[in-house]
Amino acid sequence: MSKFIYLFNLLFKIILIPVYFILIAISPLVHVVFIQISTEKFGHFIEDTFLQHITVKKYFKFKGFFNIKILYGKRYVSNKELLNLWRQIYFFTNKFWFLENLRKVFKYFDREEEFFLTARHNAPYTYILKNEKVPYKFPKKFNKAGEDLLEKLEIPKKSNWICVASRSNTFDIQELKKTNKDGITIEKYISNNQFRNFNLNKIEVAINKFLEKDYFVIDMSYENESSIKIKNKKFINFYRNKYSTELGDIYLLTMSKMYFGADSGVNNFHRILNKPQVVMSTAELTSYLLGWFFNKSLLVPKLIYSKQDKIFTLNDMKKNDLYYKPPNFKLNFSKLKYRENTQDEIENAAIEILYFLENGHFKLDSEDQENIKKLRMFIKSM
Repeated sequence: MSKFIYLFNLLFKIILIPVYFILIAISPLVHVVFIQISTEKFGHFIEDTFLQHITVKKYFKFKGFFNIKILYGKRYVSNKELLNLWRQIYFFTNKFWFLENLRKVFKYFDREEEFFLTARHNAPYTYILKNEKVPYKFPKKFNKAGEDLLEKLEIPKKSNWICVASRSNTFDIQELKKTNKDGITIEKYISNNQFRNFNLNKIEVAINKFLEKDYFVIDMSYENESSIKIKNKKFINFYRNKYSTELGDIYLLTMSKMYFGADSGVNNFHRILNKPQVVMSTAELTSYLLGWFFNKSLLVPKLIYSKQDKIFTLNDMKKNDLYYKPPNFKLNFSKLKYRENTQDEIENAAIEILYFLENGHFKLDSEDQENIKKLRMFIKSM
């Protein structure tokens, strides 16, 4: 940082000190709380905002007679229709730089936690979302937009569909161009995220299972690089390239029967709505992912190996900080080796989740149930 920028930021913080004292002075009457959210990435926007809402609702102690809750994020908003849904409950501003400097003033006076909240989604916090419902209501245009989209996709009304998605290197490159504030190189960013990337071809065996059961299957991938060729009218490939709209994306995801695919963010509506999903081909399984895989969902992880070819257990991942945690959620698997999911694992996951859709429960023997208890205890210990 240049000396000029440093001095400018310092001067601006000094200018903000009167704002600090005003907000402190009025807080017994009007308590203003600023809630940081991640608007620039669709998946984070879906889940983190909901997590913040429940955190405020259940745990935050307001001190004023009146309380004003203001969401704030960056200028780039990945889905403006989702933002409009949250505006039913909260004020929103994109004055991110201004409020981050104000946050630092509050931090200097050791009052930050009373007036600022940061988006977070690591394992212990995901428990608070269980059985919670989204607070917003879908507008009247929601169903109309959905029906129009289904007509374009040639999906008859009252049909059932499954959303699938991959996560590609091209997606990483596009995301980095939009959100890169730390000057990270494309090569390093792709290397850091390779542990969860794959092309749609990898889950073709699962897609065919769903089609055999007469489901429509919609590819919700960003920047799909696959060469998958399924000759079935019920498989809608490259949806985002041809038909995607902001409201349409929300409709297809929230109204689908299930999600199957990558940890790409588009599956986060299934998380917050507690709808069935199968997340596969990811090495990051110790934190927020596992928090959701107790009821209606499956996780099909990659195995991680050390340089000495030792398989990493959950405890190993915990000891080596290989899980997302606040405040920056940074994670790096690039120096480790991992085994990709086999076709048998993918096919079996598809069979298991289809069984759940048809019967409302998984096939669990006593050993499975005991392992689930152990897993819950481990996550709670984190």
